[in-house]
Amino acid sequence: MAASGSLKNYKILIVDDDPDLQEYLRAGLDPYFSLVMIATTAEEAKSVIGGLCKFDAIICDFQLPDSDGLKVYQWVREEKEMATPFLMISGYSPLVPEGDLAFDFLAKPFHPQQLIGQIKKLLDQAAHQASSSAS
Repeated sequence: MAASGSLKNYKILIVDDDPDLQEYLRAGLDPYFSLVMIATTAEEAKSVIGGLCKFDAIICDFQLPDSDGLKVYQWVREEKEMATPFLMISGYSPLVPEGDLAFDFLAKPFHPQQLIGQIKKLLDQAAHQASSSAS
């Protein structure tokens, strides 16, 4: 499903332990997506990702109380073998994986419209990659 139109059918997981940022992101993203779920730790994120709900994109802070976002990303890619678009957010620039079109980084602070643009770009790339591999 291409993201070039409405984003209303997409489900987003936010992994961040900052309550103020959680509310800021929820308020900014809720009008655009069908579901915006929040996990506050890496373990909670893994539990939710491993559950019944299939997320179309994951937004994850780099610094989490029990791990870091890069380890969550590696778990999604390697253990769960999922190509879910993954957007890392952080106040500083961490080392990021290269060569993964379904991964991007956004530095804090940012405006919700910047975040939506990054998510849309990742969803479009994932849809294009899926249609290319299906051909």
